[in-house]
Amino acid sequence: MTLTIFAFFSSELNSQIDILKHSLDQQAASLVEKEREAVKRVQAAREEEWQKLHQTENEKYSGTPPKGHLINQDNLNNQITK
Repeated sequence: MTLTIFAFFSSELNSQIDILKHSLDQQAASLVEKEREAVKRVQAAREEEWQKLHQTENEKYSGTPPKGHLINQDNLNNQITK
């Protein structure tokens, strides 16, 4: 009888272990996917900042003011000659 009870608990524990292993695998896969998404978001933010910096540098060296800038080139030239 004790052997039957032991076999039942052993089987029950093995089932619980299998369920927990499966849950752990799913959580690990989910974590890997979230890490990939975070890396993609960081990379996208870096790319956006790089593009903004590149645009600013181009505008700086081309002599055109940035978009939305209040001083246009004619006003700037008028202020310099005064």
